[in-house]
This record gives sequence, structure tokens and C-alpha cells, in this order.
Amino acid sequence: MNEPAFPEFRPCLLMRCGHRQTLLGNLLPGGRFPYAARSHSLPLRDGDLLVVHDDMPSQWKSLDPVAVLVHGLGGDHRSGYMVRVAAKLNQQGVRVFRMDQRGCGAAEFLSRKTAHAGRSDDIADLLDWVTGCCPQSALTLVGFSLGGNAVLKLAGETGLSAKWNLQSVIAVAPPIDLECCAANLSRPQRRFYDRRFVRQLCRQVRKRCQQMPAAEDLPAGVRPRSVFEFDDCYTSRVNGFQDAPDYYGQSSAGPWLKSISIDTKILVAEDDPVVPSEIFNGVPQSDCLRLFKTQHGGHLGYLGVKGIDRDRRWMDWRIVNWVIPQASC
Repeated sequence: MNEPAFPEFRPCLLMRCGHRQTLLGNLLPGGRFPYAARSHSLPLRDGDLLVVHDDMPSQWKSLDPVAVLVHGLGGDHRSGYMVRVAAKLNQQGVRVFRMDQRGCGAAEFLSRKTAHAGRSDDIADLLDWVTGCCPQSALTLVGFSLGGNAVLKLAGETGLSAKWNLQSVIAVAPPIDLECCAANLSRPQRRFYDRRFVRQLCRQVRKRCQQMPAAEDLPAGVRPRSVFEFDDCYTSRVNGFQDAPDYYGQSSAGPWLKSISIDTKILVAEDDPVVPSEIFNGVPQSDCLRLFKTQHGGHLGYLGVKGIDRDRRWMDWRIVNWVIPQASC
């Protein structure tokens, strides 16, 4: 089937700034979509649990398509982009599984270890489970931000992934060079995002420790002031890495892009303040991979002008079009 045309992203009036796209794209409501999913707990090989939220259209049949959505840092199944994309795919007859990674959302107090950028093995376990539920359905894997890095890493590690009937992979704003992205956040003009992420992550650690006696706390007396410091003293230690550089080196998807052998699309914005689009320059890439760069859009923002799609959420509709090429937007 021919791929639909890729319409140019045109930002809303006064929204040509990547910071505005990022902040307002996250803060502005994207429609009211009541929770109607069925949640499932998924045991992992090390004893931890994931939670997956199954949004199944009433008309869905066993041969109809399926999509798996993987959230980014600080997100979960309730994140605006997860809810909106799931609802729009449901409207096109696609069954959607929204993943709560370790320690996130409904899985917040079910896992001793935490989510991180290299958790491709957890996504593989989820795809095994989804394939068991929908053995005849073509499957699309969609990852956002940190989740986008994990799905690309999985695609490179597993080749064709025929056992999952995986037809395509989509990654939006994936930080394929984690060390470079951490350094980018440490720049003065990006410190707002760095501090925001760190505060959110530290709150999550404290909350988990209050509810789960077995959960690991931050080292005594340590107060990380950046994502790098948090990853160095906590993420790496809890998940079996030596330090942040070791975690970044083993978890970044960049080295895996040349090994991808399934249809893969990556969407990035040149004005993304969180994930600099330059990290893709010069990285060896498979012929199966297509990189789409837009001039504007910020980090998961993409608030566009009226008239291109049914609403202003341009990113959502590109994902819908890539999952279901004949979908009307």
C-alpha cells in the first residue's frame, strides 16, 4: 500500500518557538477521552511487573491491526500524547496497548527496579504477551522520547522480529545519544527542563520508598541537580550499571540504527529543546529507516494550524497515518 503524503508541519500563530511548542503542547488539553481500557499486570523474568492498558474498539476483530505505545521519561499511560494517540487509533479500528513501564503509572509500586532508556527486554516481553492475545494481527510499535530510544534499540537488536508479526516501528523525538542529550540539558538555556525532570524523578523515588520498603532510595545526603547526576547516582546503580556513562553507552539506540531490518520511521524537530536533532547527523542508518525532520515542533509539541488535520495535533495524525495509511485525517 502506498504511503500517504507527508504534509508539512506549520505551527500555530506565535508558536514557531520550540520552547512554546514543548510547554504548551504538554499543558494544553487535547480532548476529553475517558479511561475505558482494561488493565493487565504482566510478570517479568526478574519478578517485577509491568502494567498494560488495553484499549479495544467495540468493532475490533481478530485480524484487525494492533499498536503498542511506549511512554517517555516521567510519563505513563495517562500522558496526553498516549491518551490522544490511543483514542485516535481506536477511532480507526486499531486495538491499542498502552504500556506503563517499571515504576510508572499503575506499575509505580509493583517494581523494585525502574524504567530506563535501554529497557528493550521489557518491551520484548510485552510484545510476546500482545502476540499471544492477538496472534493474527499486524502490529505497530510506537515509542515517544525515552520510549522511542527503547523501541529503536529493540528493533536493531531483534532484526525482522517476525515472531511478533511486527509491521513497523515509529519513534518520536528519541534520544539516541543519551550522553549528548544529558549534556544538552545542562546548558543554561535548557536548565529549566533539566531541573523539572530531576524534581519529578526525585519525587517519584521518595514516593516509592514511602510505599515500598524494598525500593531503593537515593544515596544518603545526595541531592542530584541534573539528569546526569540523577542517572549517575540512582538510575545506573539501581539497574546494574556502573555509572551514568556506562548506562548511556549500553542503552543508547544510535549504534543499533544500522541493524534495523523492518520499516521504521523517526520524527524529530530541529527546534526540540530536549533532544537535539543533530544527534542523527552522521549516524549509520539502515535502508529500512526513514528520518523525518521538521523545522518546528519542539519536544512532542507539534501544535499546528487549522485545516491540515481534524485538530491541531499534527504529530498524532502522522502516527495514525503511518499505522493505518488509508486513515482519513
